[in-house]
Amino acid sequence: MYPSYPSPEESQPHAKLHIVWSQMPNVMFGGTQMLYAFDTACQPDAQAKSLGVVADKIGFDKERLVRLQGGKELVIRVRGVGSALAPSYSCGAQTCISTPECTNFLSFKPEAGRTYRIQQITDGAQGTTLLTDTSANRPAPSLRRYAASELACRK
Repeated sequence: MYPSYPSPEESQPHAKLHIVWSQMPNVMFGGTQMLYAFDTACQPDAQAKSLGVVADKIGFDKERLVRLQGGKELVIRVRGVGSALAPSYSCGAQTCISTPECTNFLSFKPEAGRTYRIQQITDGAQGTTLLTDTSANRPAPSLRRYAASELACRK
């Protein structure tokens, strides 16, 4: 379990990140998206901070609002996981339970006073994460996407 991201107090300058759950297609339990924050792209996983989990399950919310420190670049890993019935012969039958997973890495520099919306869109095998500055109704200007291979320094 990762420690929680240290959100600024409400009275301090901050940006808001609205995390929105997204249905993973062809999954039995709707899927779960877990978001983790890093200070730099090469920070080890052990130093990750949890931004939260959104899911269509009992005990989880489908949406979450997190306050972010403004003016400091934040690297985010979004990991979507679901349980699905999928055609496969790997478990000795035509159909078995599989666990589709989609992970995206991105970074941006939140601006104090602005609100952002993040949502992972996936087909269960591939996906992308949308990050929108809802204050301006456009992608966050400082948004940068990373391929997993660019983050090989995480090992």
